Amino acid sequence: MGQQMKYKDRVAIEYQIDENPESGLRSVAEKLGVARSTILREIASNSTVMPSKSIPFCKGSKRPGDGGGCPTKGRWPFCCNRCAKTNCPKERLFYRADEADRLSKARNAKSARKPSKRTLERASVVEAAVSPLIKKGISIEAAARSSSCDVHPTTIRMWVDRNLISPDRTDLPRAAKFYCKRLYDYSRKRPGAPARVVYGRTIEDYEEWMSKGSHFAVQVDTVIGRSTDGHCVLTVMDPKTKLQIGMRIRKTAESVNKAIVAIHEAFSACGLAFDTILTDWIMIQALSLPAAFFHA
Repeated sequence: MGQQMKYKDRVAIEYQIDENPESGLRSVAEKLGVARSTILREIASNSTVMPSKSIPFCKGSKRPGDGGGCPTKGRWPFCCNRCAKTNCPKERLFYRADEADRLSKARNAKSARKPSKRTLERASVVEAAVSPLIKKGISIEAAARSSSCDVHPTTIRMWVDRNLISPDRTDLPRAAKFYCKRLYDYSRKRPGAPARVVYGRTIEDYEEWMSKGSHFAVQVDTVIGRSTDGHCVLTVMDPKTKLQIGMRIRKTAESVNKAIVAIHEAFSACGLAFDTILTDWIMIQALSLPAAFFHA
């Protein structure tokens, strides 16, 4: 059983691949404190497959070393992150931390939905005692009470949706009127920040940083109304005291920079200068503050 990778570890892998050309499989594994096989499985299982732009897409193996004739995928980093070709005729593999984390969570959630042996045993009891009553048009609540079943009606309803017992939604007159909730397509989600921005600035890094010494952090964001508005509200909040400051500024990066610098100078004059800013990566792209404003 392999070691479980976290989002922070996946960001470190992408960062080492993209930003450190001298890195190797051994050095990355030692840096994360995991086995080399763990890194191999991570890249093999959670890399994003992109079809070639010049030939039709055909599914192939994503195992490390199976490069389909491409020497780049046959050695570290076993993906195309470092390849300079933009129109490669071969199937391409890209390792992105945010997409790898999404794929891993989706795979774990699917395996977690498999019923346990205990659940199957209880479902067989419900199948024998409650299912015949449900098929006769009796509600789940009434059927459960009349059969002295110890399974909650909500659980029985969930088992119907998961096909663990024979009744389906058509046997539930009221439930048949409702549509199943459409699952959100995460593949259409806007891609996350690149590793060069996230590396060293995940929530785990923030919590570790705040646990060391007496650091003063503020959370910064902007509140935007209509897209046509020329102004927005810059909010700066201290998470410890819950003190929040709002400033009406123009909707430009220069205005954000000036406002944060002014707030920092005002806090410094009172001996309360903050040394850490917690914000999203879109705000980081807009800010052009000195490096001292951001912890590394």
